[in-house]
Amino acid sequence: KHCSAESDGDCPLTEINCEYSHVGCETKCLRKSIDVHLQDNVGIHMRLLLEYSKQQQRQRLVLADEMKELRQKHAEALVERERERDDLIKKVSDLELHADRLQQLDEKHSKLSADVDDFVDYLGNSLIRFSWKGNFSYSWKINNFNRFRNGALLRSDSF
Repeated sequence: KHCSAESDGDCPLTEINCEYSHVGCETKCLRKSIDVHLQDNVGIHMRLLLEYSKQQQRQRLVLADEMKELRQKHAEALVERERERDDLIKKVSDLELHADRLQQLDEKHSKLSADVDDFVDYLGNSLIRFSWKGNFSYSWKINNFNRFRNGALLRSDSF
């Protein structure tokens, strides 16, 4: 009598793999005969388990070596990243110092430029008058020229 599809999990006539198939036993037998196979092949199954255990141990050692190597590489990479980070921090600090210095120079330049503008305004308003003539030319006139000429306030080497 054949078992129904619903009860194949319990059917004694269903062909099944040996419980030790994961360690290398290739035997397939009917469910009703598996106990006999297990009893008759205890030695073979123990050798398969021993070989499987040795293989697992070798694989564990290989993986441990790989893990050790990866940890070493990670530690070296971490040291290198820290060194790069420290270099970048120093560069940023140097740039900040340069930026501060440039800002100070810019402030001094602005003040000097304002002082020069004030001086030019003073000269333009009190001593010299400039006027734009067009065609890229200026004309200028010294106020109270006779006072300067007689008092020798203006001196210039000859051209």
